Amino acid sequence: MNGLVIKPLWIERIMNVSKVWAIRGTRTNTRGRIALVRGSAGQIVGTCEIVDCIGPMSPVELRAAAEKQQAPAEMLMASAGTKAFAWVLSDVKALAEPISYEPAAGSRIWVKLTPENVPNRYDELAGEAPPAPKVELTIAPIVAELQAQAEPSPQAAASDTEAA
Repeated sequence: MNGLVIKPLWIERIMNVSKVWAIRGTRTNTRGRIALVRGSAGQIVGTCEIVDCIGPMSPVELRAAAEKQQAPAEMLMASAGTKAFAWVLSDVKALAEPISYEPAAGSRIWVKLTPENVPNRYDELAGEAPPAPKVELTIAPIVAELQAQAEPSPQAAASDTEAA
């Protein structure tokens, strides 16, 4: 699973669902569930879906969509550079407790999250239930027991014929 590194101020707004766009200086082709990583803290705080990428956007377009990004267009253009793209976020889910992870050196936008760098809680993050224990079931003894119960014993068969 990939994690998107986001500055603390912005990630808090994403987590309370007031910010539904992440403005970046590059386009993304990524779609689907990702982890939300609080930048500089080394903590995964939730997950969301990236459902679209809009742009490049002009400062006028950014100003018109101010409620979706929760920041002034000028500030976003300054941080995004000459082009700004809105990564459209949906289905934000907070984790009950943040998950610490070991980021790779130089991770600035994306981090690759694996069971190795997210020990003990990767399955929770990936939305997977822990694997169920394997139970080996041999039905031969059960079938034999049921057959024995269904067939009358020789003594019972003899007493049934005598009673008739």
